Amino acid sequence: HRLKNTMAAARPIQDSSNPRISNTNQRESDGNEDEEPEDQDDEPDTDPIEPVSGQVHMVPSVFGPNRAPTVYFEYPPDLNIKRQGICQTQDLSARKLVYYTNWERNCVKNAFARAGFERCKSMNGSWNGYWGKHPNTTEYSRMNRFQKVNHFPGSWCIGRKDRLARTILAFQRKAGGQGQFDFHPDVLHLPFDRRMLELKIKQDKKSLWIIKPQASSCGRGIRVISKDNLDTIPMNKKAIIQKYIEKPHLINGHKYDLRLYVLVTSCDPLKIYLFEKGLVRFCANKYSTKHIKSKYTHLTNYSINKKSDKFVEPCDDKEVDEEALKWSLESYWKHMEGLVGGEQLASIKENIKNVIVKTMIAAESDISPGIARVNRTKGICYELFGFDIILDSAFKPWLLEVNVSPSLMGSSPLDRTIKGTLMADVFHLVGFQPYDDQAVRRDEKREATNKLRGVSDGRHKAALSRRQDSWRRTMSCEAIELKELSKDDWDVIYDTVDENQRRGHFERIYPTAARCKEFLPLFIAPRFNDVLLHRMVSDRNIWNQSPLGPPQTLANSGRIGTRNHSHTNGSTSSSSSSSSSSVNSKQHPHTSPRYSPRSEVSSEVSASSPRRQPMTRQSSSSSSSSSSTTM
Repeated sequence: HRLKNTMAAARPIQDSSNPRISNTNQRESDGNEDEEPEDQDDEPDTDPIEPVSGQVHMVPSVFGPNRAPTVYFEYPPDLNIKRQGICQTQDLSARKLVYYTNWERNCVKNAFARAGFERCKSMNGSWNGYWGKHPNTTEYSRMNRFQKVNHFPGSWCIGRKDRLARTILAFQRKAGGQGQFDFHPDVLHLPFDRRMLELKIKQDKKSLWIIKPQASSCGRGIRVISKDNLDTIPMNKKAIIQKYIEKPHLINGHKYDLRLYVLVTSCDPLKIYLFEKGLVRFCANKYSTKHIKSKYTHLTNYSINKKSDKFVEPCDDKEVDEEALKWSLESYWKHMEGLVGGEQLASIKENIKNVIVKTMIAAESDISPGIARVNRTKGICYELFGFDIILDSAFKPWLLEVNVSPSLMGSSPLDRTIKGTLMADVFHLVGFQPYDDQAVRRDEKREATNKLRGVSDGRHKAALSRRQDSWRRTMSCEAIELKELSKDDWDVIYDTVDENQRRGHFERIYPTAARCKEFLPLFIAPRFNDVLLHRMVSDRNIWNQSPLGPPQTLANSGRIGTRNHSHTNGSTSSSSSSSSSSVNSKQHPHTSPRYSPRSEVSSEVSASSPRRQPMTRQSSSSSSSSSSTTM
């Protein structure tokens, strides 16, 4: 009760005198958020936290000291996973590491605490990270470049079941029946399409449909509909009714679905990462269309099936109990490889990734304008989505729904392992920087001065964009004039490469050379930044024009290559200079102009550093994914 009272008191007062302002400031909270109720206990908090006061561990940029480093996030110590790469120790001085959350999830709180963050009681004031429900318009508009929130404004376009259906349908029509967006089952909207539903069932009396509330989670209100129980649907009920996948792929006779964790760090340009450690959720009863009233037969929601008398607790991610109702994604892939072989498994994985990318392309046209309306500061938003995918008997992936707040409960050893690793990698990838009050005040003063002088950043960028007229005529990445790229353009490239070095267990599935070539035509309006990244992942010679040269590790290895994985919007070099101004250059060699992340050893956290030993040890089988440099 004390926590709820504190949260209520911390919420900003809404202006109810203006209906338009009041409505836009209201938080949407009725989408696919499969967070469990707040009064449900999380797993016991056994993660020992003892950060070094006044210090922070940072990840340097692969482009050297002219770009700001980002905060290093360790994995939970009980997982014995060691992150590869270099980190540096800095004094915080007057800077701050502060986060705010209104959800009590240990994997979130412990990830922040291990990095040295302190928790604040409200969003009013200086903070770096926010994890919770969608902020309102006012809260978005107040954010600055040192702050990040875990939602994009407008992500409900795929986060609600009804809006996801409309978003996908719009792109199905745009694609002109080419089959690009045929991965979402047919959907009707009740009560408006009730007559259509009756006609479809009359035409195919054996067909099955599944009714779902427009905005709900955890399997609430979901049931299978046939001609026998069609009359049980209330005439005025608002819901969606979806064509049922009647022939799903089964394992040991049980229906299942995949929960995949997808991190989007930017929508302009679009950057998508897939976590390799997802979950597989099974129905408790064996599949049969004869028992359509049985939730344990047709609904894969773990919150439902754990109430079955056939429930078996899942093991950790290194073991698999075939009777358990939840597997790790890694165990599932091993099972599938033995079933279909490596070549077909690779095809299944590729098709799943394409479904995710095309879904986000469909959503991007709604999300990007929403970001621009509330705050034009780059890099303040990211989002972790929970994609629910089901395979049919022909191994075609179908998108069931997208959750904007996937459950982070650690109710089993398997959940604690996957979600502890997930949140450490999410925060490591998105690239937090210590909050600098002095830099924020300088930014505000500069902005106020520019307004008085009539200086418009928009006009300046428009003038720069005119230098890319050749690209605008063809929309081809080859037409981009590299010599005419502005500092902001190069920052987009540098941010993307730095992001990829912090990917951990994530894989960057967009942009890649192949998917950019295939899917860029699907964008409603291809943006310059998206085409620029297509050029980056396709052309190794781009670094010949880079003002900062190639990434350090590529230069040291003598090669320029492309591959995939993770990070998010780092700061520009201007933020680097302001945020690191209080750092002692003697103690922090990244301030030296001749500093090379590869050659500098004295600033790395050594094995003798107190309470920080795990940070620099290199591991073999237990380490995170490959540390090879990728673009």
